[in-house]
Order: sequence, then C-alpha cells, then structure tokens
Amino acid sequence: MTVQLTRAQLIAFMALIVAVVMVTLAPVVVTGIMGKVVPDSLVAVSDKCITGLIGVLGTLVGVMWQSRPKSGEPAGTLADPVNTKEVAS
Repeated sequence: MTVQLTRAQLIAFMALIVAVVMVTLAPVVVTGIMGKVVPDSLVAVSDKCITGLIGVLGTLVGVMWQSRPKSGEPAGTLADPVNTKEVAS
C-alpha cells in the first residue's frame, strides 16, 4: 500500500465517524442546549447509532489487533499463513 492510499483511507474513515457522531448528537443538542422537544423515536435512533458506532469501532480494533505482526516471528513462517510458501515435495 502506498502512503497516499493509507492517508485517503484514514481521511475517509474519520469523515465517516464525524458524520455519524454529528447525526447522533443532533437530538441531544436540540433537546439539551436549545430546550426544544424532539420525538422519543429520534432520541432512540440516536442511541442506537452510537451503540452501533461503538460496535463497529470495536470490531475494527479487534481486526487490526489480530492482523498485527507477532514479535519474534519472522515473516513467512508457519504462524504467518499468508506469506508462507509451501514447497511441493
């Protein structure tokens, strides 16, 4: 992967997080700061979006944690099935 691709992926990921947080915090801001009444269903959707965002971020961190290289294992060993080159006997 190139540095530009990685940076573009990070920017897209951060934009997605910011968009979801803005949408989910809108009912809280309208109710709490502005003092206006919003329907309960809108607050429930906001709560579900935050819960879903936490679940998605947790899953991504888990995948990143599992894909990190293990210390002390050179690439291409049997513990690394993607980079292992088996020799046909």
